[in-house]
Amino acid sequence: MLSDRSSHRQWATKKLKETIDEYDLRPILFIGSGISQRYLDDAPSWDGLLRELINECPDTHIDYPLEYYKQKYSNPRIGTEIADAYAEWAWEVRETSIFPDWTYEHENREVFLKQKVSEKFDDLSPDSIEDFDKNIEEAKILQEIGPHAIITTNYDTVIEEVFPDEYNTIVGEQVYDVDFTSIGEIYKIHGCTNEPESIIITENDYQRFLNRKKYLSAKLLTYFAEHPVVILGYDITDQNVTTILSDLDTVTTDDENDLLENIFHIDFTRGISNNDDLQKYSVVNHEDGGRSRVRSISAEDYSWIYETLTYESELSAVKIKHLRELMNNTYKVVTQDAPRKKVQIEILQQASDEDELTNMLGVLPMDGDSESADILRKYLINQKESETRDGENLQTNLELATLTFIGDKNQTLSSDEVVLMMRKEIDELDWNDDRCELLIHSSLENGLHGVEWLLMHNEDISEVLHDIAGKVGKKNKAQRLEYILYVLGEEEPLQTLSENESIQQYKLNYEEFLENINNPVEERVGRYGASDTIHYPDGETTYDELLGDQEKTEKVLNSLNEAILPDTGVELGRTNPKMYFRAAELVKIANVTGLTND
Repeated sequence: MLSDRSSHRQWATKKLKETIDEYDLRPILFIGSGISQRYLDDAPSWDGLLRELINECPDTHIDYPLEYYKQKYSNPRIGTEIADAYAEWAWEVRETSIFPDWTYEHENREVFLKQKVSEKFDDLSPDSIEDFDKNIEEAKILQEIGPHAIITTNYDTVIEEVFPDEYNTIVGEQVYDVDFTSIGEIYKIHGCTNEPESIIITENDYQRFLNRKKYLSAKLLTYFAEHPVVILGYDITDQNVTTILSDLDTVTTDDENDLLENIFHIDFTRGISNNDDLQKYSVVNHEDGGRSRVRSISAEDYSWIYETLTYESELSAVKIKHLRELMNNTYKVVTQDAPRKKVQIEILQQASDEDELTNMLGVLPMDGDSESADILRKYLINQKESETRDGENLQTNLELATLTFIGDKNQTLSSDEVVLMMRKEIDELDWNDDRCELLIHSSLENGLHGVEWLLMHNEDISEVLHDIAGKVGKKNKAQRLEYILYVLGEEEPLQTLSENESIQQYKLNYEEFLENINNPVEERVGRYGASDTIHYPDGETTYDELLGDQEKTEKVLNSLNEAILPDTGVELGRTNPKMYFRAAELVKIANVTGLTND
């Protein structure tokens, strides 16, 4: 591992900082499968994925190992061969539940393979960054970078968990319709497991992708030419990398200088030391015989690279999603609304001046003592602090977030830390049903169950949950919800969840839960987690000990609440406190609703 005295690390840090300062823009991250493998034990490489797919298909349809196909075909053609085999297998087992019903109704027979790819990645995808298998603290530093945009060929949702809610995910061919002047987007150019049909894996998929590649390349060039770019999780010889860099080289370098100065390739090097002779540049060979170079940073630990990449400016505290909304709304006003409406010319002229515009937007202190302006200023400039500091700021943040949530139910609080800080200060904050509903949805979005606010809501719990069950569209949110419904024995909302078309592609447990809905509450609660032991900072306990003992359950929850929050001095070692917190939440709702007295 490189120390901060390493000459290579010092050189890399200097070049990264110089590039960020020169461009004065947030970096673009270009992310490959190596990043998923960095944080998940079972994330496959490309060859690993193909091998698993071949092994899982019966020998009657695929009777050769991957190596046979690699000798005979290109990767896209291998995907086609496997897709054909899966289609034959699917129709052979039509009367079973191996493949979902909707795949048989689809016009493209390749959908059977894509569905299995989707299921495979869904099984290993974590609910949140806290559920990563390794390098969790490093991933949290990655989260702080605040990149302008992320471009990835990965199918999985690891990146979405690193940047939950803040970034808008654009999948597959939707990329072609996006205005690339925006900020805060994750571009999944090869598809996503959340949309199996979008996955690019066969010859037909790649041909369709290549036919439209020139449009994508033109848009990506804007990013790659104007921002610092960091390539992570790819080998420098990967075709996904060489194709884009080849296009970029033709418009940005000259015959005398083949260095793409704003592009850095992070080269994972195991067992690296200060004494190693490390290359500072990687050569990219183009399909047309040309070549270009990019700066190469060798590292085993990525924390120091992520820290260097963190973009700092006067707007650093403003969340990416709010910058994106501001840019999108401004663009809409200028291009769509302004031509059709009366315009105050003086204000428009004032806004054309950069300093005046920042003043108008609240980026700098605004004139006047308007209470609403003061709240907006706090929200934009000090939002990060308002989420995690004293009760007054928490109350302001809660009120503003609730107003946003009422207008758009997808706009929830940004992290589990914010939710748990509000739980910690729950008695100091003013609550109503709208605010409780915000916290219920925010909890489910951030890998918690949200029982505190379910129990505080004045409406019947069953009705609140029934409404969510009919509208939920995200896998992790549906997973949290189905456990709550199962523990409460809420058969009707659970049935509604099972019929929700938005989550049919996900592998959930509602069928099992519906079948066992009348099991004793002890068994329903104990179904959560791999063990009946709950670890917390003061010791350990079991479901049986907590069921019926709400005082102890509350003590365990409060202790775990502190362990999850940063800078509290309370730790739980290497054990994941969030998982045990969720388990204790389920015990609490069983206790408080009287199920344990039956």
